Amino acid sequence: MLKHLFIPTLSICLLTSSLNAQNLPQAGDKQIQPGVAGNSAMIVYKKFISETKALRFGGNVSYVINNQENVNNGLKINTKNNSINMYGLVGIQKSYNVSDKFAAYTGIDFSLGFGYNNNESNSQIIDSSLYNKTSDRYSNRRTISQNSSSKRDFFSINSGLIPFLGFNYYLTKNFSIGAECRFHVVGVTYGLPSESRGRSSGSYLLSKEYDTNSNQYSFKNAEVKDSEPYENIYKTTKNFNIGGSFQPTIYITANFYFK
Repeated sequence: MLKHLFIPTLSICLLTSSLNAQNLPQAGDKQIQPGVAGNSAMIVYKKFISETKALRFGGNVSYVINNQENVNNGLKINTKNNSINMYGLVGIQKSYNVSDKFAAYTGIDFSLGFGYNNNESNSQIIDSSLYNKTSDRYSNRRTISQNSSSKRDFFSINSGLIPFLGFNYYLTKNFSIGAECRFHVVGVTYGLPSESRGRSSGSYLLSKEYDTNSNQYSFKNAEVKDSEPYENIYKTTKNFNIGGSFQPTIYITANFYFK
């Protein structure tokens, strides 16, 4: 809903800006603008170099936490996919005063920062009888317990160009609320070399008795054995990607003005 209202509101501001060009910020005025958008937050310091132009300096942080647990056929699987991205930004904006209460602005930011991704998976048999129903009925092995895990940490360096549109509604002379719509149209990611590790251990029944009546192995007198521990280390090399998205991110902002 917010995305559908943002562009029409800003368009009206820009089209009517020529009707009221008074009370624009003066050169040397400053502004602090914090903003939030779901799992992302930013803060921007603005210094007006003229009545209509301002330099921007700030930072942004976003995070994703995705933890899931699934149980299927006696096997429980826990997965974690967590990431955090942080970047600094520098940019320029052009401002338009629509009235004593409304102001609009457009501009572009350049960003540079880093990202961290952590992927983990753990699986454990919690019901061996249910799990073995999916096993090969003609096999002489039946799993009793099994624990498997994998983990990967990934670091990257990110940069990009971010055009934006925004508007503010003034509640007082020194404070306003508003919104800023940002488009990550160009993004460059340099992935650093990473390492993933996988481990597995457990135990199983080994049968040496074959039941000719049922044409399958009998596990009444089967021997318990430990599974051979498994560990794997997989290393990835550095990588370089260029992408972008026109999907907007809309931040709700507060703005504090001072000389």
